[in-house]
Amino acid sequence: MLFNQKTEEKKMKTFSKLAVLSASACLLSLSAGQVQASQADEYSPEVKKVRVQEGNYLIARDLVKNASKLPENTIYGFVHEPNFLKAGTYRTRIRILYPDDSTEETRKAKVHVKSASDAQRYQPVVTGRTIAFGKAFKSKRLVTNKKQLPKKTSYRFTAIPNFKKAGTYWTRVKVTYPDKSKEESAWVKVVVLRQKDSDKYQVHVKGKTTYYGKKLTAKSLVTNAKKLPKKTKYYFTMTPNFYYAGTYYSAVKAVYPDGTADVSRLAKVVVKSLESHYQVKAVSKTTSLGRAINPKNVVTNVKSLPKGTTFAFDRTIHWNKTSKKRVKVIAIYPDQSRDLSNYITVTIKDNRQAVRYKPVLISGQTRLNVVLPAKSLVKNLSALPKRTQVSYVTSPNFNQAGSCQVKIKITYPDKSSKTYGVIVTVIDPAPSQPSGESSSSASSQSAAASQSSAVSSSSAAQSSN
Repeated sequence: MLFNQKTEEKKMKTFSKLAVLSASACLLSLSAGQVQASQADEYSPEVKKVRVQEGNYLIARDLVKNASKLPENTIYGFVHEPNFLKAGTYRTRIRILYPDDSTEETRKAKVHVKSASDAQRYQPVVTGRTIAFGKAFKSKRLVTNKKQLPKKTSYRFTAIPNFKKAGTYWTRVKVTYPDKSKEESAWVKVVVLRQKDSDKYQVHVKGKTTYYGKKLTAKSLVTNAKKLPKKTKYYFTMTPNFYYAGTYYSAVKAVYPDGTADVSRLAKVVVKSLESHYQVKAVSKTTSLGRAINPKNVVTNVKSLPKGTTFAFDRTIHWNKTSKKRVKVIAIYPDQSRDLSNYITVTIKDNRQAVRYKPVLISGQTRLNVVLPAKSLVKNLSALPKRTQVSYVTSPNFNQAGSCQVKIKITYPDKSSKTYGVIVTVIDPAPSQPSGESSSSASSQSAAASQSSAVSSSSAAQSSN
């Protein structure tokens, strides 16, 4: 127990004053001729040898062995006070002032002041600490007055906090001084915070190849996404241009649910042109004269090609001329890269009805002043398309007997037409004639009939519009 030196000094001053007053009273009493027994004569104080640690103070009464048997309010004081701050053996006397103001001094008493240990001289002061998960520290970090403690003092936890597990831990610091004395500090709190996701996890990425217009997400580059916390968000640190072929380097930033973030190493993203990924396929096709074919219509895998792809033939085709051409289809993708199909044949045929159908023409015969319809000159008119029209190009003179070659025009529903030449005979029935004339006339008519029947479609002159 530490003693207050200032209080002791004050007591000693008070004791000195009382001793002076007591001595004066005794002198006055003796001078008056009064003789009276004092308490100093009545009591016999006994002293004892004491031991005390350096730095600890004792009061004079502590050296009086039978102080409890002396009168109350007795005052004790050192004649020569020992130096309690320095180790050693001191001899001193105790001056006693009794309540009746009589005094006496004891025989010499021995006070042995022992050298104090560092543990007795010093006191470690500690304070609590909050630390991040996994960030261990030494016990001396909790001691705030290390500079006031001796050099080479060592420290350790009485109970080591688990720095790898979040929580609150109570511990003490055990201090070992250079003189090997030891003591423990007050209890102190150590708080280990929850581990940050960015410290706990590490995002791993791998490069990837894609094609024009086909975007990749940042997460698609992460190889360990399943091992990372749910609700983790991923972003490119530099977003590749998925609409321009090339090689890009970007890292992936992972933002964890606790708000902490982690950035991966750089990963390579290759954006290829579309022509390296797709292949246009085409088939041969036949069309009619004058009817152009859309290149897209000969491509068989249009649906599997990117939207926005356009098509063209690699050679010029004259659609108004019958022909057969070997060509390829050019596919122009949205990234402007191009692809060629396999060879195909484009056949242009004259499919007009005037070419496809073969009318059978016959010579016509009628009587004078009787108009012969043009369609009667077509033997297989029923075999031709409906709404086929037949008309004279040059109309015969039905008011004059005789045979002549005329032209008829056959016009089909598709507006195509052809012109043919045929023989039309106009007969004039003659009145009764003499036998000679009759015989001559009959001979003439027979010859005309023979000439008319000889006309056929194979000998008719034809011309097309």
